[in-house]
Amino acid sequence: MVLQMTLARILVVGERSALNHLADHLEGAGRYRLSYVLPGRGGLRLEPRPDVVLLSVPEEPEAAERALAWLDFIKNQVPVVVLSSAAGMSFYLAAMNRGAFDYLTCLTPPEEVARVLSAAIGWRRVA
Repeated sequence: MVLQMTLARILVVGERSALNHLADHLEGAGRYRLSYVLPGRGGLRLEPRPDVVLLSVPEEPEAAERALAWLDFIKNQVPVVVLSSAAGMSFYLAAMNRGAFDYLTCLTPPEEVARVLSAAIGWRRVA
């Protein structure tokens, strides 16, 4: 009997090229299936429904605000982990107040990002 392992589905909102090291680590772990959508002005389509969204917040303030505004749309549908190059409290508070599951910076080690994503997936399955 062969057991099939179901990979957790992570929707990455952002450019893969900006997350190469992290994406390589997550995909290499063999526990996740990553799909990517570029940030834009339209809404996100959540079909098929991911287990978690990894929202990469751009550096440019106006684009960052648009990315964080997506939290209002998707926060009740799927847990969102925000990944930002900004380590300041203002982006952290904005993301958490909008319903992010967690907020990480680009300096967060890939192992810690994977741990947070797994926690978000576990929380979603319990909820």
